[in-house]
Amino acid sequence: MKTNYSLIPEKALLASLPEHLQRRFEQALQSMQQNLEQQLTWQQIARQSAISPAHFHRQFKALFHETPGHYLSRIRLQFATEQLLRFPERPITEIAHQAGFSESQAFAKAVKRTLGLTAKSIKHMANNATPQQTAALVAKLSQPFAQGKLEQNLAENIPAELVWITQRTAKTVAVDNADWELLLEKFGAGCEDLIVLTPIQQLDRGWQHIDITVCDWHASKDSHDVLLKEGYFLSAEITLKSAASYFAAFDGLFKIARQRGLTIDTNGFLTEQLLDYCDEAGATFLFQLPIAC
Repeated sequence: MKTNYSLIPEKALLASLPEHLQRRFEQALQSMQQNLEQQLTWQQIARQSAISPAHFHRQFKALFHETPGHYLSRIRLQFATEQLLRFPERPITEIAHQAGFSESQAFAKAVKRTLGLTAKSIKHMANNATPQQTAALVAKLSQPFAQGKLEQNLAENIPAELVWITQRTAKTVAVDNADWELLLEKFGAGCEDLIVLTPIQQLDRGWQHIDITVCDWHASKDSHDVLLKEGYFLSAEITLKSAASYFAAFDGLFKIARQRGLTIDTNGFLTEQLLDYCDEAGATFLFQLPIAC
């Protein structure tokens, strides 16, 4: 029986708080994450969440290994970086303002200082970087932890199961981009019928050279044109909210496979299915890594 595993660092960090204080911190974090464009300060957010700024700062730093001000700056940059990678056609100034940067110059300095790149070069990575290079970039904006980054730490404990799955077929869906955010905009609740296939042997290529396929496995059988062979898969249901957690999940599955002495089927497909989505709670995916017999 699969276990839904949370790879949301904030949830893990707040678990030790009393329930009443946990709710207030959750409200504060939600305000930070969903109101970036309003440019609220962390002090304003603390007061709105019925927490004194002094207590919020002290408790936050103890839990998160960073100040609330640094956290707010980091998630602004995290959001902006994800937007640059997902929508490289959007103007940089527009993304900067949406992320809560009052001026594009301030945004440019933050990107260069933290990531060592320009916003333009990040947009270029959207099509030309490999998945590993993209993962390394977004990992720089992961949640600090006593031993490295929390997303990577959580990913080491994914309760993955080795399961046998019978042969599956599906119908190819014509899309311009396989990004789940865009698929949600296009198909809405219909995303639950989709499965995204990424060839394992192409993971060392740049994004524009990877033949990612989006399929509808609930379409009528006579329209199916994609075959997924039966076999073993390392399978896990994971809830996440950021690109850092998304890439950490995949890296975690590959590491778990190696630790268990499993051989990854390089002729197979890494599969993704969206099981549930909520702006506040995050997205729950079923990830499956093909294993050679």
